[in-house]
Amino acid sequence: MKSKQRTVKLSVKAVGGDGIFEGYASVFGEIDSYNDMVMAGAFAKSLSAHNQKGTMPKLLWQHKSDEPIGKYIEMYEDEKGLFVKGQLLIKDDPLAARAYAHLKAGNLDGLSIGYEVKDAEWDEEAKVLKLTELDLWETSIVTFPALASARVSDVKTQRDLEKFVRAAGCCSQKEAKELASNFDPKTQRDVVDGVNNITKTIRSLN
Repeated sequence: MKSKQRTVKLSVKAVGGDGIFEGYASVFGEIDSYNDMVMAGAFAKSLSAHNQKGTMPKLLWQHKSDEPIGKYIEMYEDEKGLFVKGQLLIKDDPLAARAYAHLKAGNLDGLSIGYEVKDAEWDEEAKVLKLTELDLWETSIVTFPALASARVSDVKTQRDLEKFVRAAGCCSQKEAKELASNFDPKTQRDVVDGVNNITKTIRSLN
């Protein structure tokens, strides 16, 4: 599973019934309910790396790595946020066709990014975690955020991190406890680093 998810409402545009949609996967400068804020430029290095390799972040269904439902055609940062344009494989994948039908009907309107926090700054005065560099792995069409409670800003103790690992669904309770056993944060930077270390381990197991 991915280290973190962040969900925004997706603005869907149908183009000739060919499964194309577009919208913003992330909006800069907005504080969410967990006091996280994605800053302009946060995706620049990740998108550049994808561009050099000729790849794009994956287009998934509900953050499920075994259920890709299409591909991204465009993805870039502008003054508002991370713009994406994708194409669902509606002619070849029944799940993609179903997802597109629900998008057009308005039953689905969530777009959620799966990413690893590479760098962040804790604004003590504003009590906001400013996400300044994110490694974007995938962007999913979702009904609800897959891990709404599993946010870096929620993780303050070893027990919190154990819950984070368990929420990812990759480990038993015993394994989650072992992964979190050495977590002893003193600062917000320690929290970011601790969560990143754990999620790298989770990623290697999947």
